[in-house]
Amino acid sequence: MKLRLGLLVFCLMTVSAFAQDGASWLSSLPQAKDYVQKRSSSYDRSGGNGDARPIAPGETLTLLDDVGPGLVSHVWVTIASDDPHHLKALVLRMYWDGESTPSVETPIGDFFGLGWGIITSTNRFRCRSDRTKR
Repeated sequence: MKLRLGLLVFCLMTVSAFAQDGASWLSSLPQAKDYVQKRSSSYDRSGGNGDARPIAPGETLTLLDDVGPGLVSHVWVTIASDDPHHLKALVLRMYWDGESTPSVETPIGDFFGLGWGIITSTNRFRCRSDRTKR
């Protein structure tokens, strides 16, 4: 009986290990064959280096507003704030297909894996944050 149970557990673990190849399933997600690549950026339209976008309390800032199907593959946000709780105070909202309520609504720190509001340098699978001040 113990041998059968052990063999069953081993088989189940082996099957799930082969099914969970992280490198292949992530790289094969966006299998677009015909597309137009676009980029959204806060670059300084005057050609300078002033690409900061200040947000006053209660205001919102749209980072991307585009129509049609797409894939967001990279998000870079640099926050300059003296508020020690800025990772909890700034809320990230994402809307899809004309929704009136967001599909994603979370403090920006939580979204990027800094759930305690503590800035730490991390380099995790598909997510990186850096506490280096520039």
